[in-house]
Amino acid sequence: MKRVIGFLFGMALLVVTACSDGHRVKRLSDVPYETVTAGLYTMMPGEMYCAGDYIVWTDPFSTEGFLHVVDRHTGHELAAWGRIGGGPEEFNTPSVSYTCFPDIIVSDLNKPLCATLQVERCSADSVNLIARWNQVNLQGYLSCLSVGNNLMLAFSPEGRHPFALIEENGKVSEAGEFPVEGVDNGFEAFQGKVTYLASRGRLLYSLYAFPYLALYDCRDGQLALLHETGGEEGYTVKDGQLQTDADARRGFQDAALTRDYVVGLQRDETVEGKVPANVQGRDPKALPHSLFVYDGSLKPVCILNLNVPIVRLCGDGASNELYAVVVNPEYSIVKIDLDALFAANGI
Repeated sequence: MKRVIGFLFGMALLVVTACSDGHRVKRLSDVPYETVTAGLYTMMPGEMYCAGDYIVWTDPFSTEGFLHVVDRHTGHELAAWGRIGGGPEEFNTPSVSYTCFPDIIVSDLNKPLCATLQVERCSADSVNLIARWNQVNLQGYLSCLSVGNNLMLAFSPEGRHPFALIEENGKVSEAGEFPVEGVDNGFEAFQGKVTYLASRGRLLYSLYAFPYLALYDCRDGQLALLHETGGEEGYTVKDGQLQTDADARRGFQDAALTRDYVVGLQRDETVEGKVPANVQGRDPKALPHSLFVYDGSLKPVCILNLNVPIVRLCGDGASNELYAVVVNPEYSIVKIDLDALFAANGI
């Protein structure tokens, strides 16, 4: 690193770092955000999505009402839905998708059960969730998303390909590529987050173990790789086993798509340092404070530091509004308007 120059723009501090390879990374610290709703009652928030007027988040530790619908404009919770159990309309391992507005899709990864939820606004403070039930076999996959009319995309890190496109008639087409070939322990090596932006037909795959992002065109039942970044370092492969290097950066803990940007949740070790050795489990000290922002070609735009632990991300595909769950000091949903932030800081 050669030099660091700081400027103050409004509420955030802009730092431009010139590295030895000539690449200039812009960092914004103490990034301002707007609290949408505070005090989420959960041990740890699960999946989170944004579409239309709503934010949907899940509580993986709840057995009654594990899916929550929040008005993104007022922050009010409008409904909680879904039961865990062995009954005919109860889920064992629910996977939620709110990627093809306006319906919420809740599937079970361990039995052939799927509910399509229609959101019906009743009043300013409540909605009805009207369920249509059917059977979709998603056993053997880690997550699934709705990517079209009666078309699901399922993710498995240990298959020949990461994705399976599953049609209503049960036909399955494998698609996508892993970042490293010849790996036998894919279940550990290639777990990650998959998110979909229906308005642009974009599918994002990010890895947990080491830094890697892949952006696909996903439309009309077809999947084509557009851009990828990372995946060349941070690990070794021996006898078919991929092992991450002890001192290498970890991958993305979550990722989101907005209209124009790709955002990854990752620890910025230059600013935050490495995770303390004695930190375990869900300790907030282990959570990153930084968001790595890329353009639609996966070229770096800047790094945002919120100065609070960040747990989950989701983006609005119709704008560049980004939502996050932070720990401050309780779990809260906050909003960052990337357009306004970048305009105020000359990015």
